[in-house]
Amino acid sequence: MQITDIRTIRLRASLPPNEQFRTRSGPRRYRSAFLIQVETDEGVTGIGSCSGNGAILETILTKVLKPLLLGRDPCLITELWDRIYVGAGVRLFGSRGIGVVALSGVDIALWDILGKVKNTPIHQLLSNSPRNKVELYATALYPDQIGKDVEKALSYAAKGFRGVKIKLGFDLDSDLERVRAVRAAVGKEFPLMTDANISRSRSEPSPCSESAASAGSRSPYS
Repeated sequence: MQITDIRTIRLRASLPPNEQFRTRSGPRRYRSAFLIQVETDEGVTGIGSCSGNGAILETILTKVLKPLLLGRDPCLITELWDRIYVGAGVRLFGSRGIGVVALSGVDIALWDILGKVKNTPIHQLLSNSPRNKVELYATALYPDQIGKDVEKALSYAAKGFRGVKIKLGFDLDSDLERVRAVRAAVGKEFPLMTDANISRSRSEPSPCSESAASAGSRSPYS
């Protein structure tokens, strides 16, 4: 089996006014997705996804990754990673950042192909003893009236989510007020996380994170 083509699919949908939201990086008036379709000479296709600037991702995929992948066996995933990331990645697009984001979408598509070829769920290909349950948390509390934040947090807890993440990064005092209100509503044992969307300078993260922790939250990456 050989890879014959790699296609990109860019999707974008506007959000109705009542579903639009705001983060530290700006207002969000639409949702977008970037899909990657890897095609083979045997008619088996794989679909992957990644996030980021669609124009840049498309350029990396068509100009850099596609020439390295055409004619290769899509089922030799580790070999392809070695060829692209180790062999060419640092030289062509660096060892991190959006180049690796694009490669991650290809990786998902390759595993999709391998699962179809072997007629085996991907979780079984990845592990002999996969988890049968995965805990989920909701990234859902964007800046809003405190009462609405509390209402949303309680609704997600009632739906079975195992935690909630609050978007911060505006005014520290109001951020902490929101965290304290939500913590008081959901209780001490319910996981509450914060994400300030790279809004602080190098000198600020420690004091800000310490303040948020004292208010009852933790970073999702800690």
